[in-house]
Amino acid sequence: MDKLYNIILFAFISLNLSCQDEKKVEINEEWLNKDVIFFNEIKNLLKNDPNKIERLIPRRKKGKPYELGDNFILESGSKGYGYISVFYDYVIKEDSLYSYRLLFSKDDYSFAVKNTDLNIDKMFPIRDDRGYAFFYNIENTIKPFNKDTLDFELTNEFEFLLTPFSGIYYGCRGGFGNPILENRNIFNIVSRQSNITKKQLLMMMNSINPATMLTGIEYYKRNIDLFKDEEIELRIDQIYNEVPFVPILYSDQMSFIESKKSVEHIIENDCI
Repeated sequence: MDKLYNIILFAFISLNLSCQDEKKVEINEEWLNKDVIFFNEIKNLLKNDPNKIERLIPRRKKGKPYELGDNFILESGSKGYGYISVFYDYVIKEDSLYSYRLLFSKDDYSFAVKNTDLNIDKMFPIRDDRGYAFFYNIENTIKPFNKDTLDFELTNEFEFLLTPFSGIYYGCRGGFGNPILENRNIFNIVSRQSNITKKQLLMMMNSINPATMLTGIEYYKRNIDLFKDEEIELRIDQIYNEVPFVPILYSDQMSFIESKKSVEHIIENDCI
């Protein structure tokens, strides 16, 4: 019994010392200085020349970017030099940067607040569940419709749904913990605000976000008696030709599936 007690006591002391060692880990000042320099450069550029962001955060140009339709592509990645990084989503057309989002994660924000004097709130003023964001020319991604030609007001949620930044994964759930997908969640909010109209459906189907396009098709198919329309039917055929495959998440693994089959699967099984 004494021997067992000694083993347990030794294990407890070792664990306690290990935890103390972890708490004593010192910040690498060189890494921290690199972070501060990098993010001050970002701050100055966003203030004076936001269209030149690729000077600091160049495109990888490796692998195949994600096709959004209408000759738009999306490239995502991250850049950092020390402890903290910035994530980017670049919307590109004809090899030119069209719009972008920079995202600063909640964990990195906590570290920056604790260890630097960087004013992240001003650099990345838009907050969501994932962190702090800066958008450049987001209004350009609400395509191809011009708001001035509409006879109804667009909500902020609906406008965001039309952009690639609302999430490109089609379906209901996915990711760590299997939460509702961001694009689906925003659509649910929009559909609760008011009944979806034909004009809204056509806007969704003409957006540069395939997940939003397919969600529009799905809503149309579920409510075919309300919307039966040749213009919409023609657009659906065009979408399946333009975007034959769409990314989905199985748990936290991404894969591509045929767009038409994916819509049919969601309609058959519904979202829970």
